[in-house]
Amino acid sequence: MQRDAEINHFYRSGGWAVLRFWDFEVKNELGTCVKKVVDVLSR
Repeated sequence: MQRDAEINHFYRSGGWAVLRFWDFEVKNELGTCVKKVVDVLSR
């Protein structure tokens, strides 16, 4: 979790949006994952 927080900070400070999806989320809720990506891209 510490490493994830550091990596998130690194990319966000560079202007990137950070999205993380677990494999089971993509397998079981693909539509929700795609919607999150589209929502971020639409900002």
